[in-house]
Amino acid sequence: MSKITLNYLVSYLTDKNEKKEPVTNIQQIIKQQIVFPSKPNIIIKSSDFPDKFKLIFENNFYRIGIPQYSDQKNIDNISAYYSILCCINNKFLERIDQINYIKQLKNKIKDDLLVEKLFSLYKLRKFGFTKFLLINEIKKMEMTNIVLHYISCYFDINIFVFNFENNSIYAVYNEDVLNIYKKNIFLANIGNNYEPIINNNNNGLYNYNDEIMINILTSQIIPLNVHIKNKIIKNFEICNNVSELVKIYINITNDDDKSDEEFKDDINEPVKEEVEEKNDEQIKEEVEEQNDEQIDEQIKEEVEEQIDEQNDDINEPVKEEVKEQIGEQIKEQIKEDVEEQIDEQIKEEVKEEIEKSIKEQNDEFVKKIISSAVGHPDPLAEYRLLSRSKLMKYKKDELINIILLDGPISVDELKSRTKEILVNMILETE
Repeated sequence: MSKITLNYLVSYLTDKNEKKEPVTNIQQIIKQQIVFPSKPNIIIKSSDFPDKFKLIFENNFYRIGIPQYSDQKNIDNISAYYSILCCINNKFLERIDQINYIKQLKNKIKDDLLVEKLFSLYKLRKFGFTKFLLINEIKKMEMTNIVLHYISCYFDINIFVFNFENNSIYAVYNEDVLNIYKKNIFLANIGNNYEPIINNNNNGLYNYNDEIMINILTSQIIPLNVHIKNKIIKNFEICNNVSELVKIYINITNDDDKSDEEFKDDINEPVKEEVEEKNDEQIKEEVEEQNDEQIDEQIKEEVEEQIDEQNDDINEPVKEEVKEQIGEQIKEQIKEDVEEQIDEQIKEEVKEEIEKSIKEQNDEFVKKIISSAVGHPDPLAEYRLLSRSKLMKYKKDELINIILLDGPISVDELKSRTKEILVNMILETE
């Protein structure tokens, strides 16, 4: 019987089809200790993550090896879809039709883009691509940034991607600023391969007030750039505007109580005012969207025929399950989970108490972020939460006084610098 050596263990954990240089000494083993992706069902504890991520997750999480491809030729990479479903549905790993489930999900999100007009609903045009480009991206054999962004919109979640190759954290969200009150999932990533990051309670969905979120939000985070021309359209900012959140909650509560006729009446007048106030650029975008809708009608029959052809080999029970579960269950499950997290007292007394309740939660959360940022209070923390544009509105003397809070430094040297450099010093980007 052959001995189990370190070389054997490393070889087992890595893909047998992947070419690697032979391991000949301990130094080489250390360099190759980040094995990615792992074999299916192999668990890698967070204590074995890269040092930066190890500090964030401590010893309370793990990533699990999953099937990376749906075919034996390793062409159709499904690891991102598989990882996302593992996070949002803790029973997904128990399914016996996982591959087929993923294929039907891809068809569903592609079809809904046209049928439900999600491209306009999510305002995806601002990222420079068309809905037809997005459809082609979904059809590809691997996950792309554009599709990952669309999935975050589709399930109404924030996605944090931890790149194990460059030790960077990328945030995927559709708003201009991160809405921390959404559900959050974590994915490990190298290249085109993904794995889900789960906590020790086998949970992959996380709330804004979970301790892990404080660790992550006090780290350096990069918004995933999905603009077709790599145009930077947003910097990472946390949504802590109480008044804006109040509007969201009030709209949700009031709309639920309205009849269809009341809802239509409420919409008519604001729509008229909005049309009158639109500028030339907005009108241009609307015209383009209307053109897209006309094209949608022309290709709708073709799309439906393609869907029927793809589903010919699926039996009726699976078709029904796909329609009922993928079509409604996943999205409804996420929506229900989010609604359960909203405090019942806020929903019942929204008109009188919501602003006070949200403000208290928000202030407490911001204090935690400030106190946890580097293990001790940061005198500039509250200013580093501000956007660059807001800081640029400060006078130069005010910016100098803010920087002096962080420790002694020559005032004359600060006065010799421009406002832009001073703002960079506060944001620690210089």
